[in-house]
Amino acid sequence: RINQSINEITTSLNRRSSNKMPASTEQPDDAPSGSVGNVFILKDSPPDLIDAASVKPQGRKYNKEIAESQPGSIKIEDVVQGMKYASLAITDDKEGTLAKVGKSNPWHIDALKIITGSEEEAHKPLTHILNHHMNLTVDAIIDISGVTPGGHPLDTQGYIAHNDEVIVLAYRSTTSLKDW
Repeated sequence: RINQSINEITTSLNRRSSNKMPASTEQPDDAPSGSVGNVFILKDSPPDLIDAASVKPQGRKYNKEIAESQPGSIKIEDVVQGMKYASLAITDDKEGTLAKVGKSNPWHIDALKIITGSEEEAHKPLTHILNHHMNLTVDAIIDISGVTPGGHPLDTQGYIAHNDEVIVLAYRSTTSLKDW
């Protein structure tokens, strides 16, 4: 199932990047190998993605046996699970949140469709998605927006959820020009 999720995410990203790839795949003289404009390919990328990018892949190759044998090592399954938790921070229990966010960032809808299995499920409340698809109980949904007394905009959303094995604190924040 994890490999299927990785393949679906890669396929979705591949479709998006193929629409944004520059007409020429030649690298500028000062570009690092493995990148073209904003394209960077990891050694672990699927062969068809590496071929489509026409750049030399970079990074360490992930070795599952080494990762599983080393205490405290990062496992790809944990990374994928973390990506799912983070992706779910884009929505909440309010009616129409994902549809609203999806107007300007349709990839959020695609990510939640991959996690939940369908667009209909993706648009359901966060509490439902976390309970039915992630086996988590929601403790709090975070939605802080407004302006500080000093005039700095606040816009942070997320959730805290748990089960018998994990506690998840996932959140996102929209940055403003003042943050830069």
